[in-house]
Amino acid sequence: MADERRYPSVAELLPDGSLNPFPGGSWNAWQSGQSGEDAFVMVNTVHIFDDDTLWVVDQGDPKLPRDAQKILQFDITSGKLLKRITFNEQVLPKGGNINDLRLDAQHAYFTDSGLGAIIITDLKTGTSIRRLAAHPSVKANVERPALDETGTVMQKEDGSPKIVNSDPLELSPDGKWLYYQPLSGPLYRVPTASLRDEKRSEPGPRRRSGVCL
Repeated sequence: MADERRYPSVAELLPDGSLNPFPGGSWNAWQSGQSGEDAFVMVNTVHIFDDDTLWVVDQGDPKLPRDAQKILQFDITSGKLLKRITFNEQVLPKGGNINDLRLDAQHAYFTDSGLGAIIITDLKTGTSIRRLAAHPSVKANVERPALDETGTVMQKEDGSPKIVNSDPLELSPDGKWLYYQPLSGPLYRVPTASLRDEKRSEPGPRRRSGVCL
């Protein structure tokens, strides 16, 4: 078994500089062959928002059951699991990959960087919807490759350019606008009210030139 204390997926940094696996139990002890539903498999990002809880985006693994790809909310004091969000095939089709999230008072917004889309979950009802999946604003442009910190084109193991669809996102302070982009840009924004309204056709985002998240 891997040394979870030395290589935890999620950990608390203690005053002496050591890492304490969070939240405890078997969350950081996933092993190949296990389902991954109740353990961290491939953590992509963690966030602590205004409610002082920890949100973890676990991208799972394509070889594992669907519920291995999950979003988890923990109490940072007790480590108690408060919420688990997973998606059915209509909301997150095969090949989809949850990348990042932002919250407003009632909703969670996610980017699907695998296929390209925005997913919205109503945190009160648990209902999730998929939006903008067919829109070019969530698709990476192969003629505009993503660059790393050194300005080098990001590549796959076979040397081909790495294509990442809708990836970073942000909410305006008043929650009325969602900003998002493929990894290589450009940046777009869309009204959150229109995005959440399933009775409306897919809203057309507006491009924001020269704006960085």
